[in-house]
Amino acid sequence: MLKRYVWLVLAVVVVLLACGEDKGTWLVKVKNQTLEQEPFIRRYKMAREYSQHPAITTELIKQFIDKNQLENLLFQAEAHALKLDQDSTIAAQLKQEKRRMLTRNGGPLFKAVVPASFTPTEEELQAAYEHGKKEYKVSHILVKSQSLADSIHQALQNGAGFTALVEKYTMDPNTREHGGQMPNFLNWMQMAPHFAEAVRNTPVGNFSKPTHTNYGYHIIRIDEVRDRWQPPYEEALKDIQSGVTTQKQSVFIENYINELPIKFNLKIDAALVEKLLPALQAGSGASRVDYTLIAADMLQKPIMAYDGGQWSVAETLEKINKTLRGNAYQLRRYEDVADFIYKVSVPDMMERDAIHRKLDQTDQFRKDFAYTRDQLLGQKARERLVTRAVKVEEADVRAFYEAHKVEYKNRPYEELQSTLRGRVSSLKNQEQQQAVIKELRDKYKPVWNQKMLLQVAETMNAEKAQAMNRAPQANQPPAQPQGVR
Repeated sequence: MLKRYVWLVLAVVVVLLACGEDKGTWLVKVKNQTLEQEPFIRRYKMAREYSQHPAITTELIKQFIDKNQLENLLFQAEAHALKLDQDSTIAAQLKQEKRRMLTRNGGPLFKAVVPASFTPTEEELQAAYEHGKKEYKVSHILVKSQSLADSIHQALQNGAGFTALVEKYTMDPNTREHGGQMPNFLNWMQMAPHFAEAVRNTPVGNFSKPTHTNYGYHIIRIDEVRDRWQPPYEEALKDIQSGVTTQKQSVFIENYINELPIKFNLKIDAALVEKLLPALQAGSGASRVDYTLIAADMLQKPIMAYDGGQWSVAETLEKINKTLRGNAYQLRRYEDVADFIYKVSVPDMMERDAIHRKLDQTDQFRKDFAYTRDQLLGQKARERLVTRAVKVEEADVRAFYEAHKVEYKNRPYEELQSTLRGRVSSLKNQEQQQAVIKELRDKYKPVWNQKMLLQVAETMNAEKAQAMNRAPQANQPPAQPQGVR
């Protein structure tokens, strides 16, 4: 009876263990960090080991992971133990990376907002083909204010010199030194749609009315028009479809971006901007701002606010210095500063829209961001524990030189100093990394998911077998051509 009871208890334990078995899709776990199937398979299929072994076993998979991917998990585990995600600099990088992932081209927001396809009409394609028969040499003046653009246009009509107005007003640093002229002949596919329309409707030697694009307001002078060769319509159709589709998508995205400040009630303190203009006009050198002209109590005042955030004067000035460094872009008027704020705030607005749509709450995005976050944290842990921990002293470099003089053909130390320091640093990095990894291996023991390892091995072996069956047999005679006996 006792034996029967013991066996019953053991049976229950086995059932409980089976129920408690980890059903995760990971292959190996180091503390709370896991390597999922997808990144392993992607890496493994690119490696020579994949084609080198006729049959893939769980041991081969474990060896590959141990050699190529386990170190990342060790550093990620240590990064979490060190709470690197709470470091202010790293937290800011993670925040920036999250925004990039949400708003990048082809990312969650792009897929949610931009239609999957844009189908040109036959009339649009025919018109584009006709437009493609001409190309244009043009000059322009670019400003950010419609009222200023109207004034410049009127001055031109009254006989003012175009080149003088370019030098005084244009915001395009690439054409200012060339009298406003763009370097090459342009066809319709190389111009923004509204710009291209204005060019087509303006005679040679004349100026267009102020034309708005995403860059600002353009007054365009048509310098020359010439014929452009095109293949027959049927041959050109594929390229034309691509060009029209791209332009339709660009217009859609531009309209979406222009609606964001309205959607999130973006407001700019015009009075505060006017007070800052003297400091923006007087800035020079590395700084685009003369801070001596700004009262200290102004720096923390909000200059821009939207639903979900705001920028202080100090933050805005920092963005101006960072974004416009080395750029001839000038901030002379309220409209110039407002346009700058609108443009630079676009990523903030897009992120706000993505969060508003709860795109950051989807399972896929959480998974993708967690992977990216852990990769970044592992990289930062490696930097802290290895790269920044290595110190190269002058004595180290001299000692290395003395030991390797012959290798360098007894060239003078001063001549080799930079090269020697780099080599000593590299060797010390290798030694430090080996020591740190050994310590981390002792600290964190990997846990292998045997069930998933076996499943991945079986799946890849099946794929290899299918590929072998599809490949032509080496000893099989070639098929006879049709009609040959």
